Amino acid sequence: MDPDRAGPGGWIDSRSLEDPNEFVLMEAFRDGAAEAHVTSAHFAAGLDAMRPVLAATPKIISRQIDGEGWEEMGELQIDLSEPAP
Repeated sequence: MDPDRAGPGGWIDSRSLEDPNEFVLMEAFRDGAAEAHVTSAHFAAGLDAMRPVLAATPKIISRQIDGEGWEEMGELQIDLSEPAP
């Protein structure tokens, strides 16, 4: 398994809809796990692999989100007591 996917966090990457040469990477980590990630050998190797193909320094938005686990989506509720159509 990829070391990034095996750790206490996760990531999603996708290509921009507006610019096919732009990719968006979203990462999420449990408390304290981000530091372990960015100081790991596989992270350093990933940076080395990316440098030759980057046209500019990546941009970052970093946010701390309070919460414990996933919550149900309020706008879309599924009643499991009813049979599916």
